[in-house]
Amino acid sequence: MRVSKLKLIRSFFYYIFIVVSIFLASIIFPLSNWYKKNIKVSIDAAIFTLRSPLKGSDTGITEKVILAAIPAAIGSLLIIFLVFFVEWFFTRKRNDLLFINEKAKVARKKKICRIVSFLLALIYFIVSLVYCNSKIDYMSYAVMQFNHTKIYETDYIDPKEAIITKDKGVEVASVDDNAGAETVEKANPTKNLIYIYVESFETTYASKKYGGYQPNNMNLIPNMEKVAQENISFSTNSNLRGIRNTCGNDWTFGSIFSSTSGLPFKFPNMYNKTGKLKKFASGVTTLGQVLDKEGYYQEFLCGSDANFAGRKQYFKTHGNYNIFDLNTARKKKLVPKDYHSGWGFEDEKLYEYAKNELTRISSKKQPFNFTMLTCDTHFPMGNRCRLCGDTYSKKFNHGQEECNKGLTADVVECADRQLSSFIEWCKTQDFFENTVIVIQGDHPRMDQYLVKGASDEVRTVYNCFINSSVEPVLGEKNRTLTIMDMFPTTLAAMGFKIEGDRLGLGTNAFSKKKTLAEKMGYDDFNAELEKYSQYYIDKFS
Repeated sequence: MRVSKLKLIRSFFYYIFIVVSIFLASIIFPLSNWYKKNIKVSIDAAIFTLRSPLKGSDTGITEKVILAAIPAAIGSLLIIFLVFFVEWFFTRKRNDLLFINEKAKVARKKKICRIVSFLLALIYFIVSLVYCNSKIDYMSYAVMQFNHTKIYETDYIDPKEAIITKDKGVEVASVDDNAGAETVEKANPTKNLIYIYVESFETTYASKKYGGYQPNNMNLIPNMEKVAQENISFSTNSNLRGIRNTCGNDWTFGSIFSSTSGLPFKFPNMYNKTGKLKKFASGVTTLGQVLDKEGYYQEFLCGSDANFAGRKQYFKTHGNYNIFDLNTARKKKLVPKDYHSGWGFEDEKLYEYAKNELTRISSKKQPFNFTMLTCDTHFPMGNRCRLCGDTYSKKFNHGQEECNKGLTADVVECADRQLSSFIEWCKTQDFFENTVIVIQGDHPRMDQYLVKGASDEVRTVYNCFINSSVEPVLGEKNRTLTIMDMFPTTLAAMGFKIEGDRLGLGTNAFSKKKTLAEKMGYDDFNAELEKYSQYYIDKFS
């Protein structure tokens, strides 16, 4: 009886192993190819995206992944059927097998079949993992999780303990009409802030002539390239070449988190929980908290559901931001209850709502921080709106990949026009002179339609500071900044003084101090951030 149970258990695990290993191996091959062809993103970003709840997201990419896997899944079922059929064929019982020695032969054949099938399935699965690693290099990521870094103990500057003060301001003479006497008062020493995160906005969209990557003088962002020239835009070379992302900030929420905290997003097991936790990153002091302490009214505007990836929870608990998202637009009846275009509503609507909100909040008797996030340029190919032209979709119309490239280019060109138009509107408003506008691409593109073949060094994100209170001491060209440097740099642009010019792992780029990426070298700095840190978990969770 015991022998029969053991045989039954062994058979059960054998069949489970055969089915699971063949199924997984079969879909790993095509998904690895699809990922390599279509996606350019770190393992951290991929894990965060895959483990985040789908609520509030555009499910288009999920559908494409499923479609890529379906043929392989069907093929795996055929392979599994063939394996079991071969076993049945060679071990089937015939009526003439009446003697014990013949039954023993059948048992041996069955055992050999299972051993061979098990080994072949195991080899197939191992080969698929090796192939996947050749495309994605997940082993390097895994190895880094066993290495430990001390960078947070040695180089992190806690904003809670840093001395951050307002500039003394400018003395302005005024005449009291009643008394006829001249009085001297100080103008507002710090400025308002409009912070615009532009989805997947790379400097590669410019032509190679201007430091981008597009061939034949094709410039998809002529307006924002001009805005960068006319204002302050930090660059790794003498042209338009922006900020580098690192491990922990090359996806949207990671970038938002890093640029407001000076830290990479490195919370294991929190990738899909940030929106559900009562406290998230409670040990982190952010830009929003600094400005909240200074009496700023703060608002975050996005065209999608702010609950996605925990953005709403993060901004509410780190600066008491008011939230304006897709749900808000529905409640205000600005869009129908079932309205959904791409991730929510289009950037065309986003900019109109931003204008209305800025008009409203600028009339308040308090400084403001208005932060907004666009989404039309999100991969794959972006969300085409009624304002998008067809210049490039007409130009690139040979083959599916070329067509996708053309459609993507049209969306980027449309984003360039809309963003430039919004900046021009801001310039006509009363609040403009006392407002810093920071424009930052959140991360490089996650597909390769416009950047195929471009090196990581070239793929920097756009940045621009308009109306900064200070000028760069070391200049704005030939510098290596990362997303984490945006935290102290933004405060400096607003007129705040930071003793030591560093917050988090970030450095004030307007100062003469080198960033950590410049001091350590970008590759070494990024490699350090890829490592595990228990100190990080204990201090910042």
